[in-house]
Amino acid sequence: MNTEKQQQDLVASIKHELAKENEFYKPSSFWHSVWFQPSSGRFLFADQYTRYEVVEPLIENKTLIFVGAENHQGEQMLRYVLSQGCR
Repeated sequence: MNTEKQQQDLVASIKHELAKENEFYKPSSFWHSVWFQPSSGRFLFADQYTRYEVVEPLIENKTLIFVGAENHQGEQMLRYVLSQGCR
């Protein structure tokens, strides 16, 4: 699968999760965040390793924006979410 298609799928998955939000359901950061795990030097989406070549261009073009370091899977990771302009 090519990188551009993987980027489109990642963004579509995040948008789908966010679209389900209502007064009874709050989207899980598991599905709407991309995490950078410093211990492995890799990105995670839906707790699966995601290639750097897929995520880095989305950060560079501000599709994904950095929101801070948070505890995820028992360790501090950098968290990226879909920018407001892409929702």
